[in-house]
Amino acid sequence: MPRRHGLHWTHAGIHPASVELHLKEEAVFEHKVLKFTWGWKGFDYNKIEQELNELGAQGWEAVGTIVPSVGAGQSIEIGIIVKRARTD
Repeated sequence: MPRRHGLHWTHAGIHPASVELHLKEEAVFEHKVLKFTWGWKGFDYNKIEQELNELGAQGWEAVGTIVPSVGAGQSIEIGIIVKRARTD
């Protein structure tokens, strides 16, 4: 009789012929990169928040950022990576 993790199948009340494997389907995601640029008064954080909330209502989730720097470390744009599960 086969052993699994030190127990006999019958000890767990399971017969080997009745065991079914349930494999979790791997989720497939689609991604977007949102780009926000430095304006006259800096970044428009209200606009960024509004766009993220709108996309969040559509199932998108922010998963990362890209903040390239220029010269002495100043960032003139922000990239926000968002993803959601594909439905097709």
